[in-house]
Amino acid sequence: MKIDSLEKAREVLSRVPGVVVGVGVTAWTRSGVAGLVSRYEVICFKESQELDQLRREFPVKIGRGVKMNTSSILSDKEIQKYLKSLPRKAAPRGEPEPKWLFVYKSSRPTEKIAADLGMKLIGNRAEIRDPYEDKKQFRILGKEAGLRLVEGETMRINELTNRKLGVVLQLTDYSRGGGVGTFFIKTPDNWREFDEFVRRRGQKRKLEWVNVTRLVEGLAASINGCVTKHGILTGVLQGQIVDQPELTALSGRSGVWLGHDWSSMRFSDKAQRNAESLVRTLGKHMAKRGYKGIFGMDVVVEQQDKVWPIECNSRYTGAFPTYTWVSIKNGEIPLDVWHLLEFMEVDYDMDFDKVQEMSRQPKEGAQILMHNLEADPSSRRASARRGSSVRVKGVVKAGIYRWQMIGDRCRIEYTREGWNLLHLKNKDEFILTDGVPRQGQALKPAERLGRLLFNRAIVDATGRLLPEIQEVVKKLYREFGLKKISKKERLDTNHNL
Repeated sequence: MKIDSLEKAREVLSRVPGVVVGVGVTAWTRSGVAGLVSRYEVICFKESQELDQLRREFPVKIGRGVKMNTSSILSDKEIQKYLKSLPRKAAPRGEPEPKWLFVYKSSRPTEKIAADLGMKLIGNRAEIRDPYEDKKQFRILGKEAGLRLVEGETMRINELTNRKLGVVLQLTDYSRGGGVGTFFIKTPDNWREFDEFVRRRGQKRKLEWVNVTRLVEGLAASINGCVTKHGILTGVLQGQIVDQPELTALSGRSGVWLGHDWSSMRFSDKAQRNAESLVRTLGKHMAKRGYKGIFGMDVVVEQQDKVWPIECNSRYTGAFPTYTWVSIKNGEIPLDVWHLLEFMEVDYDMDFDKVQEMSRQPKEGAQILMHNLEADPSSRRASARRGSSVRVKGVVKAGIYRWQMIGDRCRIEYTREGWNLLHLKNKDEFILTDGVPRQGQALKPAERLGRLLFNRAIVDATGRLLPEIQEVVKKLYREFGLKKISKKERLDTNHNL
């Protein structure tokens, strides 16, 4: 069947038998596909404030994992018992309905649990996806695919003797994105921060390799792709919001991803086409190795619209599910649709060129992440700064707020419930959602406080938060009333909640 609209996509997906179960640290991060499939449930780790609203849209269960990751959540015996009880009815021909497991990214432990539970993965297996997200392997695979990469080399950390400036150091032993283990070396102090990070983190994990590349001066951006049977679809080149002191502590990291601004950070047609070419080149290479569905590429856009590939996120990316809603608001078929169709093995057709033309259109909206910024008073040096555990003393509701500046003061007012970008009506509103802590809850150092969604531009031409948005963030942060506590107090508090 040919899919030429979101309505048609929903119709086709509704015919796929079975239940889809999303798994994530927060339920909100798996909420984007809820309106695309007919039967959807979520299992998450955090009992956060927005769950009351989300549960009116789809069932949500809490998995008490030891760690905040998919395999740990799925290891909860009560969750496994629940998943084994699915499905609750037979498929039309009498055989059991399939059970689909929708994940941010897969791993070998997750795959084993899924197999034991008789569930089908909506996500690429680790053996296919892991090499592309590995920062060391990406430089090898990228060249093999035909990408022109930023000049540099991969070397052992203990061989790093040339202390020159104007380079980027990327610790390849960190599989996490978001700037963890990445350093922009612009001053001698940056070298000291790198050394301190390696010394401190090296006590807990083996750090052996580092990518050393030229520091490309330009705007941080990313672009989503989707490997389909009809070709490699791409999204719009999107500016990334990075390194904002109001949103996260920056010790030991550079290029820390904190959100997107689709309204303000837009690029020329030439830059868009250059980015699309990179995604298609890599996507074809990935497809030959069995990859399908959504992936992302982090890039830097130089002057004259030269686009440099930096790394591959071979999984769902941090742009989602907000990217799903900015696409729907734009009248597009979101990339999630093609991702689901590929993994659910639906026989479908599409006008590829028409869909691609829609997908590259400019979008409206923005999102930013807030974190616990409190510092451990015993860590005085910036290069060795450690965060502090905290208890939430204030009451901050998840939902929609109205804000306004009165002179140099910011006023924010809770107005109503809402959890996705489509719920916003005006430019002076924002949504607080995605893991919003309850009063009395204890948080780890640098743990997320939530995500803010806007229906407007929130950064200037350089990527810096606008002054009024800085004030919104500061005002909201104060409302949480974070009180520093010890690690033991944090563990005891959350155990008793």
